[in-house]
Amino acid sequence: MPKICHKPDIGGVRKGRASRSWRAPLAAAMFVILLMLVSVVHAGDWYVDEAVPSSGDGTSWSTAFQTIDEGIVAASAGDTINVSAGTYNERLVIDKQLTLTGAGWDSTIVQPLDAPAAGVYDVEIDASGTIIQGFQFDFNGSDETRSGNGMVVSDLNDPPVTNVQILNNKIYTGHANTGIQTGKNSDVSGLIISGNIFYGDSDGMGEGVYINPYSGAGSVTIQNNEFYGYLYSGVSIEASDVLVTGNIINSDVTKGFYGVRFIDLTGGQSYSNVLISNNDIQNLQYAISIGT
Repeated sequence: MPKICHKPDIGGVRKGRASRSWRAPLAAAMFVILLMLVSVVHAGDWYVDEAVPSSGDGTSWSTAFQTIDEGIVAASAGDTINVSAGTYNERLVIDKQLTLTGAGWDSTIVQPLDAPAAGVYDVEIDASGTIIQGFQFDFNGSDETRSGNGMVVSDLNDPPVTNVQILNNKIYTGHANTGIQTGKNSDVSGLIISGNIFYGDSDGMGEGVYINPYSGAGSVTIQNNEFYGYLYSGVSIEASDVLVTGNIINSDVTKGFYGVRFIDLTGGQSYSNVLISNNDIQNLQYAISIGT
C-alpha cells in the first residue's frame, strides 16, 4: 500500500489523495468491527450472587447482582443469567427470551416468601425461547405450608409463549397446588419439561404438571421427569399434541390419586395426538385415567 503514495499524479489527482481515500473507509470499518466484538463479548452473560456485599453491575461474579430480578431487568433478549448457589426469596417474571442457569438443584434455591394471591404465580414465563435449568424451586415454603401457585408458561388467553424449556430442576409444589402449568387457551407449542424432579406436598397433596387447552400447531413434551411425595396427579393433560414418556411417578408418602390423567373438564371437547408411553407409575389409585 505505501507505494500508492509515491505514484505520479494521474488525471489531475494530487499525490496522497488515494491514500486518504482508503484510510477513512478502513478506519470506519475497523470501528464497526470493534463495536461488534464488544457487543458480542457483552451480550449474553450476567451474574447473580446473593452473597455479595452489595449489588454491582452484574457483568462478573465479583460485581454480581444480589437478586435474579435485577439480572432479568438488566438483560436483553438472548442473554444468559448465571445464578450462584444461595437462597433467593423472590418472585420472577421473565418477560424476554433468556436462559436462567443455576448452580444445581440442591444449590440454587428460589423460595418466594410473599403470600400467594389468586392468579399470581411464583414464576411467570412470558417470553418464547426461555430456558430455565439447574434450580430448586420451593413453592411450599420452609415450613411446608405455603400454597404457592408455582410456575406458569403464558397465562389465560395471553399471547403465544413457545419453545420454552424447563430442564433439570427440583420443584416442590405448593401446599395442595401445582408445580408447572400452562395458560389456558394460550399457544405454548414446543414446550419441553425434561429431567426435573417434582415433590408433592406431604400432607396437602400436590400436582406436578398441568397442561391446559392450548392453541398452536406444535406439541408439548413431558419426558424423563420424576414425581414423588403425596400426589394428586403427576401429570394432567387437557389438550391435544402432548407426549408423556419416560417419567417415574411414585406417590411414595401417601397413596395418591392419578399418575397421568387425560381429561376433558368442561365436556364436549375433542383432543387428539396424545401419547402416554414408557412411564413407571406406582402407589396411585389410578396409573392412567382417561375421561372427564
